[in-house]
Amino acid sequence: MSQVILGPIYENKQTKKLIHHIPKGSIAFLWHEDIDSVSASGLIEQGVKAIVNASTSMTGRYEHSNIEMLLSAGIHVFDVVCMMDKQKIFEGEEALIIQDKLYVKSFDGYEEIAAVASYDSQVVNQLKGLAKASYSYRFDDFITNTLDYAQKEKATFTLKKHLPEVFDRLEKQKVLIVARGGGYEKDLAYAKKLLNQADLIVIAVDGAADGLRKLGYQPDFIIGDMDSVSEESLQSGAALVCHSYEDGYSPGSTRLSSLGLSYQTLSLVGTSEDMAIQASYWSNADHIYLVGCRFGMRDYLEKGRPGMASSVLARIQAGDCLTDLKGIHKLEKNHLGTIVNRMKQLEDVLSEWIKKAADKKDWIRKKGAFHHE
Repeated sequence: MSQVILGPIYENKQTKKLIHHIPKGSIAFLWHEDIDSVSASGLIEQGVKAIVNASTSMTGRYEHSNIEMLLSAGIHVFDVVCMMDKQKIFEGEEALIIQDKLYVKSFDGYEEIAAVASYDSQVVNQLKGLAKASYSYRFDDFITNTLDYAQKEKATFTLKKHLPEVFDRLEKQKVLIVARGGGYEKDLAYAKKLLNQADLIVIAVDGAADGLRKLGYQPDFIIGDMDSVSEESLQSGAALVCHSYEDGYSPGSTRLSSLGLSYQTLSLVGTSEDMAIQASYWSNADHIYLVGCRFGMRDYLEKGRPGMASSVLARIQAGDCLTDLKGIHKLEKNHLGTIVNRMKQLEDVLSEWIKKAADKKDWIRKKGAFHHE
């Protein structure tokens, strides 16, 4: 008997925008090739019951565990195989998935929208195998692209850029830059125990501002395209710096202007994370800590970037002024494991000591009895 999935369906071409408003228990209709870890975590947190993707949720181009993460959370994942004549964006209509078909309720009953195919552990493992088989080719292509662009972009890292005056406050200060890379909230929670917030100037990259505020940090700066950060965070008092591209286009400026918020623009090569690192370096920050910033090949393939020249150059430039805290939360588990092992060792030592003490007491007792006789 086929499983029936019923619920309201919501759609957005940008998954990060959909996550902001989709209600719990809904079906998410995506256009997202190779669902990334941040989107997967966000969809899980929002409590969606199923995903229907008009693109391919896992292509097998590179290995990732994001579909497994969704399936483990009890979220059904489907890819569209054949789309019917879809007329409009879904905004909460009642939808039904049954027998590999997506139906949406209309005036005349349920209308078939698409034929779909579901993911399971077998499909995921096959795609992981495909990714492993093509890894050497993918890696070679990625490195070649990175080196080609590094050759073109290296000159831009040798000349100090004119920065808005708001960055003057970074001079000789410790700076924490937070982006929404996979596991960033766990890393941030752990880093909070190690870093003195009073001594930090906190820079949030786009939507990381919301995660920071949820954990009790108040961002001093918000940098980026401003497309995945809530209005509440934008209005929290942080200095707003819109990423402006080489052609002068600044996608965040339109949104901030419409909200009546003041902001600065800054044009530097690379991602908004790279821009935050470069701005901190050129502002003579004493030290730069990173949480959630992307760097590995998979991180960038998730973002649809075939190379990472600007990130390599920005990190080389910052050098020993930079500490990347990516994955630091994993130390907590290891630390607890060490404590448990040491407690077990202590328990064994105490047990042995008690046994020896008992044996000695028994010997003394017997010796006393013998002497008395």
